[in-house]
Amino acid sequence: MLILTRRHLKRIIGMEESIDTMEKAFRAFYRGNTKTPLRQKISVPGNGGNALYMPCLIEQPDLLRALGIKVVTVYESNPDRGLPTIFGIYVLNQPETGKPLAILEASYLTGLRTAAVTGLGLRFLARSDADRLGIIGSGYQAYFQALASDLEQNLNEIRLYDKETTKALDLQNRLSKQLQKKIIVSNSPNELVEKSEIIITVTNASDPVFSGDRLSQGDTIIAVGAYKPDAREVDSVTVQRANIWVDSLETSLEEAGDLIIPIEKGKLNKRAIMGELGGVLEGETPSRSSKQEITLFESVGLAFEDTALAKVAYDRASESQEGVEVNFN
Repeated sequence: MLILTRRHLKRIIGMEESIDTMEKAFRAFYRGNTKTPLRQKISVPGNGGNALYMPCLIEQPDLLRALGIKVVTVYESNPDRGLPTIFGIYVLNQPETGKPLAILEASYLTGLRTAAVTGLGLRFLARSDADRLGIIGSGYQAYFQALASDLEQNLNEIRLYDKETTKALDLQNRLSKQLQKKIIVSNSPNELVEKSEIIITVTNASDPVFSGDRLSQGDTIIAVGAYKPDAREVDSVTVQRANIWVDSLETSLEEAGDLIIPIEKGKLNKRAIMGELGGVLEGETPSRSSKQEITLFESVGLAFEDTALAKVAYDRASESQEGVEVNFN
């Protein structure tokens, strides 16, 4: 069995290939060629911790045919202990025999695939001329979000905001070394929204992180951080002003507080949701229709995304002889 660390993954798979892989995976999901159960969660009392279990089988296309499960732990108090908030592994099996093929470090895999989905969403839902990006939240995933957005949009400016200013400044320094853009740390999330055309929320917030009144016509919002029914990053004004697309309608109506809370409060009718991103790719769901339209893509994260990327990473590693072989016998 192959062990692929973060170091190995960085060498064998990049953002551009990840976005292309997500397009294939979303088409497979929409066509019904995956088995993707809802995410299972176990809360750990007293530690603010959650363990998430995400199994999946991709049956078609053959290039992505794979079976596996991601196990991720999210402990909000870990930074106080000097530890990352998220730990994760991915176990990849051979669909025909069940034989374990690989164990992959999943924090990097998650950052890559989550941002790749954002890139795919921007490709179909953002204005092609939008060149001012704002990211609310400067944790681990924000870096990947900036890279994916820069690949899909001809950006001139990136604004960052985090309630911990030092985190935003650290991300600004990191991105400045890699991207030839104007990168600014905003004083408030509402200021960031007012001066951005693409807004990505990637936080662990329980309550909305900006006011929907600050949005301008033509803006695109990608909501990435909220995956619990009682937590949200965007407010009711935002979902009322925007046309909404989701990664999975079933999962979003079970997990996405961004949508569930306003639906329960009578501020949003679920029938107003335009549809799934896979439907847009397949030409069965309308995409952005005008430059004035405000678009919102709700991305809760789905198991097939990890499975597809893990399969591609395993294939690349096998071709290039990356990774460490172990024998459990």
